[in-house]
Amino acid sequence: MHKRTLITEPHIAIHLDMISDILHVTWTGHQTEDTVKDGCEKMLKHVVSTKTSKVINDHTLVSGNWSGLAEWGAKIWLPALHKAGVKYFAWVLSIELYSQRSSQETLKYPINGILILTFEEKASAENWLKAM
Repeated sequence: MHKRTLITEPHIAIHLDMISDILHVTWTGHQTEDTVKDGCEKMLKHVVSTKTSKVINDHTLVSGNWSGLAEWGAKIWLPALHKAGVKYFAWVLSIELYSQRSSQETLKYPINGILILTFEEKASAENWLKAM
């Protein structure tokens, strides 16, 4: 993969695959509402700057409960991603139960304009986005 690193921080790394034009967002470690909101804002910034329409939101290595942001994510953040041009969003779920529940809580809300699918592994998510 031909990736350009856009940001690397303790809780989030963002890379752009220059060939497939997929933004890879990898979350790491224990997440809190503060780190999630910070990472989401950084993801939005890089969606705007790269003009990509495809995102892999990889929570494989995430732990923690951030379900207090579910409504904000569904009603504010995801619509902002859509407005910035995101059409396809592959959400790779954490293996940790509380983090999985936080992701699923966000996706309980109706979200218009972005096709969001959840995956258990990153390779499947990437294959789906490449086919879109």
